[in-house]
Amino acid sequence: MSTTRCMMKEINMPQNFWAEAVRHAIYILNSVPTKSLDDITPCEAIKQRKPNLKNLRVFSCIAYAKVPSQCLTKLDDRSSRMIYLGNEQGSKAYRLFDPTTQKIYVSRDVKFKDNETWDWKEYINDLYENTNELLLAEDEPKNYKEASIDQKWIEAIKVELDSINRNNTWELTTLPKGHKAIGLKWVFKTKKDANGNIIKHKARLVAKGYIQEHGIDFEEVFAPVARMETIQLLLAIAANNKWEVRHLNVKSAFLHGDLKEEVGDISINQTAYANKILKEDGMIDCNETLVPMDPRTRLTKITEGTMVNSTEYQSLIGCLRYLLHTRPDLSYSVGLLSRFMQEPREQHMKAIRQVLRYVKGTKDYEITYKHNGGDKIHGFRDSSYGVNTQEGKGTTGIIFYYGESPISWSTQKQATVSLSSCESEFIAAITAATQALWLKRLLSKLTHSEEEKITIMVDNKSAIALMKNLVFYRRSKHIDTKYHFIRECIEREDIQVKFVSREYQKADILTKALQNIKFLTMRQLIGLKDLRQSDCD
Repeated sequence: MSTTRCMMKEINMPQNFWAEAVRHAIYILNSVPTKSLDDITPCEAIKQRKPNLKNLRVFSCIAYAKVPSQCLTKLDDRSSRMIYLGNEQGSKAYRLFDPTTQKIYVSRDVKFKDNETWDWKEYINDLYENTNELLLAEDEPKNYKEASIDQKWIEAIKVELDSINRNNTWELTTLPKGHKAIGLKWVFKTKKDANGNIIKHKARLVAKGYIQEHGIDFEEVFAPVARMETIQLLLAIAANNKWEVRHLNVKSAFLHGDLKEEVGDISINQTAYANKILKEDGMIDCNETLVPMDPRTRLTKITEGTMVNSTEYQSLIGCLRYLLHTRPDLSYSVGLLSRFMQEPREQHMKAIRQVLRYVKGTKDYEITYKHNGGDKIHGFRDSSYGVNTQEGKGTTGIIFYYGESPISWSTQKQATVSLSSCESEFIAAITAATQALWLKRLLSKLTHSEEEKITIMVDNKSAIALMKNLVFYRRSKHIDTKYHFIRECIEREDIQVKFVSREYQKADILTKALQNIKFLTMRQLIGLKDLRQSDCD
């Protein structure tokens, strides 16, 4: 640790970088001779060769990392000024700290200024100034004492107490023997608009449930959270019947989203959330692209290539998956990239950057639930056979509509390896059938109507014949019995399957990366439209 302390003391480095300093100190000590090993280096003793010191740089020196070309315009700087924190273990890349974004990056394309080190004193002073600015901003009270000195919070407390009294929420009673009373606490939150402006002060009086003991105070824990398909179906029903949506707290379900209700139609988008993702990842000014994934892209779980920060990769995947609530056009690309979260490499991060570039150009796209669009549920399902997968497993894509309004969609890797495209299509139909049954019963409960047969559109005539015919064909006799569940659904008339030509198969966009023209055509076909164009219409 003495080497680490000397390094940090010499450059006045903040203590929160101690782990990086230790890493670099170990690298140095393993690369210099030691008497305990007869004046050879620990690295040479283990690997039987002298260490390569070509990549060794001055700790905390200034480094200029190349900025990816997809993030640049013609007049942008080609590199970003960062701080060298050492070499990345197991590769020829360098660990760099960006003082602007407060993130650590790993890159091989770096130019160094070994004679120029970072001024950490100035950096710390900047942090103090930023901290003072934060302290001046309005903060949420931690307890009642802090809130009681602000009239805005006093008003919020009064509103909460009036609501409790009006609803007869509590009553005076006797504490049962052997039980402890559960205390109460105030929780204070500010509600902000998409621009970060405070629009409401909210106070909630809650019980201290965390002091309860399982088996004594309660037996089960349950949170009644609505599925997104339920919310989307409700909006579609409301739009079709020109109902007003009042008691449905749907805006909370779409983080940074927008719910726009016009005469007859209801539209939802996540423009603000898309901007937030792009801004946090430094892609707000990146160049746009027409498609989220190039059809020529082949992603695999390779063990070669430089690993990227898995936490950053997983965070981006999580953000993009949240966008899927209103963006079925992202379903395939995000679903495919989700398979590599364990050990992401440069090729996977590069593919995510293309998705973000696509989001940049389509952040204003929205889904519209139409009036008089129809009140029947129907779906499309498709599969890709042996496309972009190491295991040989197909990909299932399904999308369901209430009238003309999309209400449910998904992309899934199939659980088993198919021996033909017909078998892959047959397996995909099972996924569609189970979702169709659930939507059918949900619609019946919401509208108090009789359950009606749901139509599923299929673009493979051999698969349709296999679903309807009880005779086991020679090429299909090996298919697992559970997949023949769809035949029972057809016999009970819960669902029916119909043929649709490939150019009108809406689920095609959910199973594979498409060429530009085909992708743009399918995107329009599934019901996505540009908010800016719809405002001009």
